Amino acid sequence: MILGMTDADRIRLIGKELQVELSSTENSLYFHGTSMSPFLQEGDLVIVRSVAWKDLRLGDIVTYRHEEKFPTRRIVRIWGDWLTLRCDG
Repeated sequence: MILGMTDADRIRLIGKELQVELSSTENSLYFHGTSMSPFLQEGDLVIVRSVAWKDLRLGDIVTYRHEEKFPTRRIVRIWGDWLTLRCDG
């Protein structure tokens, strides 16, 4: 549960997640910030697709969900079922 969310907010969030899960294997978002500069710049369109854990490689760029945000980071270490992620900027 995300603190401060109303029941209506939670229902909308679940609906968005179901739509993303059922509609396609690829989604797009606009990158915000400078954390991945110079590779990604403010406003760049990022195409996101699901991948299997076994297909992740060092240097890959991953976008993941953290509460209401979707951080984008580079994989710098893989060990077991853990990743170390870093910003480029």
